[in-house]
Amino acid sequence: FLMEMVLTFGLVSVILGTASGAQNVGIIGALGVGGYIALAGLWASPLSGASMNPIRTLGPDMVANHYQAY
Repeated sequence: FLMEMVLTFGLVSVILGTASGAQNVGIIGALGVGGYIALAGLWASPLSGASMNPIRTLGPDMVANHYQAY
């Protein structure tokens, strides 16, 4: 759950840093966001599945009654 929170915070930070108002970097912002998603997926996929959404990860585990770490 903590890993997913860190991934989500990083993704939101990248999106807001590249594509919001005065900081809009145009089409290059898509490369930054896509690069973050690719790297986060490679880095965190073995640990938590890298869904980058803590509730998306926690929900199926709650339904399956599976609360232990992988």
